[in-house]
Amino acid sequence: MKKLRRILVVVSILFTACISAIGVYSSLDNDFIYKFGLQVRESGFFSGTRMGLLFGSLLFLIVVIAILFTFPRKDRDKESIRISNAGGTVSISAQTIESLAKLVASNTPNIYDIRTTVVDIDDKPTIEVRAKVPPTISIPAISAQLQDSIRNKIMETTGTDIENVKILIDGIIDSAKK
Repeated sequence: MKKLRRILVVVSILFTACISAIGVYSSLDNDFIYKFGLQVRESGFFSGTRMGLLFGSLLFLIVVIAILFTFPRKDRDKESIRISNAGGTVSISAQTIESLAKLVASNTPNIYDIRTTVVDIDDKPTIEVRAKVPPTISIPAISAQLQDSIRNKIMETTGTDIENVKILIDGIIDSAKK
């Protein structure tokens, strides 16, 4: 799907470049659009000029519509955790959980380039945290500390028990250059 989208974007850029070139040329030659209009008007209904213009316009329209349909849709706004209590039901969005996890991780020393994602939202959500650490840090120790901190903060703030907090250390970073 990504490859198709790239091809469609390239084709639309080429169409846009052609239309821009025609616009620039017509601004330099005052009679260009007028002459072209006369040529289209005087040509027969099934002439090459009219058919070329029609097919070019339709192709451009199809490419633009295809680009719109190839972009991924994000339904993340619909994902939420529902908590029922005596007063009713409370919904907490996945983005809220991700924001809390990122806040806790960013306040943890020696954790850099943090990205959080809620992986599973059914009964008990799973949070995935990707980060980088300096080479002087014990990865198992900092990971365990971060897991406990995230789990406790989300439980304290939302009342939701997080079943699994996955910590993925995806790089080593020089803490002097952070």
